[in-house]
Amino acid sequence: DVDSSGTVWLKAWDRMYYIRGDSLSEVAPPYGMDGVRYSFSFADNTPWLVNGNRLFRYERHTGSWRRIHTSASSRDTITGTAPCKTGGLWIGWSNGLIYLVRDTSVIQNIPTHYGEPHLILDDGKGRLWVHTRKVIFTVSTSEGQQLRIVPFVQDAGSPADITPPMMLD
Repeated sequence: DVDSSGTVWLKAWDRMYYIRGDSLSEVAPPYGMDGVRYSFSFADNTPWLVNGNRLFRYERHTGSWRRIHTSASSRDTITGTAPCKTGGLWIGWSNGLIYLVRDTSVIQNIPTHYGEPHLILDDGKGRLWVHTRKVIFTVSTSEGQQLRIVPFVQDAGSPADITPPMMLD
């Protein structure tokens, strides 16, 4: 991802880097996450890291990571993330919930009824498109209603880890 200053942010396995001009620099991971595999998201011009049920936001002014407490159960894990078109980060949970986090707070909680949200796409028109590996459905971001369900059948010839159709941003 590229931020508004032109800095390129890269994630490789358990490391994160940024390129500014001709310089490549490594960003130290949050405390206790050295050598840990994590997923990386970019929202509000800010890098975010996810590992299990832990969420971190990079604080540029201090050059450090800030853990965001979401009050989720320790049994639940983060299954997907996506930038919110109006600011913040959408987070899908293994319990079927979707949270919207802005800055350091959870500001919206949307229950879903179709499984773990693995892929989330904010269409910028008040809907989230959510892929659970079994169905694709839309959720109204203003009311939290499931609006549309698009079921699909796994192709018998596909490998087990391929779940069509794919959602692309």
